[in-house]
Amino acid sequence: MVASHVLVVDDNEADQFLCQHFIESYDTSIIVNRAFGVQEALSFIEQCVNKIDVIFLDINMPGMDGYDFLEAYDRVNDSNSTDIIMLSGSIRNEDYERCLCYQQVKKILVKPIHPGQLCNCLNLH
Repeated sequence: MVASHVLVVDDNEADQFLCQHFIESYDTSIIVNRAFGVQEALSFIEQCVNKIDVIFLDINMPGMDGYDFLEAYDRVNDSNSTDIIMLSGSIRNEDYERCLCYQQVKKILVKPIHPGQLCNCLNLH
C-alpha cells in the first residue's frame, strides 16, 4: 500500500522542496506536509487529525535533532504505525546503529536523495 500522508522534517528548505517534488511527481494524491524543525513537527503531529503514514526525518538539525524527535515522538505516539525514514548528508556507523534502535525507523537515506529511493520508501508502508 502506498502512503497517503507524509511529513518531511528538515531544516533545509531545498531538501524539503526536493522531497515534496519527488513525492508529488510519484503520486499527486499523497498529502505532503513540511516542518523546519523538531518542535514544529511535534506541534503539527499533535494537531493533525489524519494519520501520518511516513515521516522523512533529517538527523542533523540545529537545536533539537532527529534523535531528539525520535525520543519525543516515542513518548507522545501511542502506536507504531508510522514509518520513519532518516535522512542525512553523511551516515556514520554509529548513526546507522543508533537509528535502527528505534522500531519505527525503517530506512536511512543519504542525501542527496534519488527519486527512486524516496518512492520505494512510500511503498514500504
